[in-house]
Amino acid sequence: MVTTYAMYAMHFLRIDEDNNGLFVEVPGMSENWFKVRVDESGLVPTSTHCRCSHFAHKGHCQHTQIVDAFYVRIYKSNVVKHQESIVKANEKALEQAMNEAEMQELAYEEVAFSEQVLAATEKDQTPLIVTPAPVATPPVLNGQVQVPAWLAILPSYQRRQKSKVA
Repeated sequence: MVTTYAMYAMHFLRIDEDNNGLFVEVPGMSENWFKVRVDESGLVPTSTHCRCSHFAHKGHCQHTQIVDAFYVRIYKSNVVKHQESIVKANEKALEQAMNEAEMQELAYEEVAFSEQVLAATEKDQTPLIVTPAPVATPPVLNGQVQVPAWLAILPSYQRRQKSKVA
């Protein structure tokens, strides 16, 4: 297996803290070490500055990438937990919004029905009488209640019929 500079450097990182905050020393290709400043305020610590010349010219370097990769690997479970909490919060907010929408829709239906009743009452000057829906009864033929075939073969229906006869 070929060892890259990044793999080598990640094994020999030195993490320390001084008056300016957290820093990581990354080994260079020769005997020099590069100090990378780290910001700990986020979910995962991130590199903010390196003392190498490449960072001074470009604003990023391989040392900061190595430090960022190290912290992402270390804090992977925190990232997963944070993403799960965001998903749960979004699901809860969506469910609450859906419940509110359903309640609002029911309220609109009740208002619409009330307006229909009032309109009918105002038009006729008599109150609207609402009758309940008729109850469905099974058909009767020659004094016998006609039962669907699928119902007659059920054991519970057969027991009920035997208890009526007895």
